[in-house]
Amino acid sequence: GGGPAGLLTAGLLARRKELAVTLIEREAEQEAWSAKSYTINISDKGEKALDAFGGAAAAGSFASLRWGMEMHGGPPGAPTAVPRRGWGTNRPAIAAAIEEQIAAEGGRVEVRRGVCVDGLDPRADGGVAIVTKGGKKEVYDAVVGADGKWSAIRRACGLTWPTRKEPKWGVLLRASRLPAGWAGDRMHVVFGKTTGPAIAALVSPLRTSDAQTAAADES
Repeated sequence: GGGPAGLLTAGLLARRKELAVTLIEREAEQEAWSAKSYTINISDKGEKALDAFGGAAAAGSFASLRWGMEMHGGPPGAPTAVPRRGWGTNRPAIAAAIEEQIAAEGGRVEVRRGVCVDGLDPRADGGVAIVTKGGKKEVYDAVVGADGKWSAIRRACGLTWPTRKEPKWGVLLRASRLPAGWAGDRMHVVFGKTTGPAIAALVSPLRTSDAQTAAADES
């Protein structure tokens, strides 16, 4: 998987000179900004992992530092501010930063895009075999399944559990500036006025080139 987790794992493993690392990703191109590019908050553990890789992948190189959350229009008695340090960004920015650092370290990771893995054979001679679309097998000493929530690797290992899909919807908006009086180093939560289930829009100032961009997503 060529998302942030797979890229970071591959990059860190490749620093061990005795390992030859191959990263396989089903998408042919690097992920770009899209309707799925919702804001991601990098946790303390995530920050430590990115900073351990360093360079272009360090959190401070591409993410926006935040010092808390501000609430707007919440119910009576609800807090109006929550102090919390963190980093805000989006998934394509994380993946691009890690891949940039991998390239800067001499390309010790072989990145193969446009290859879909359907499963694996853990009993292959000499190691573990991944099975690509079309039935081709490739044998490795170890396989890391960083292929997302519908992981073919986990499924092939029997790591499955009952799931169900719930209806969902969202709106992603990009604004050129924040409303007057809003701090650019905070996440903002705006509560909608509804008679049914609560709706909140998350407004997250993100760094785009040298400018601050406000991205809002609703959930």
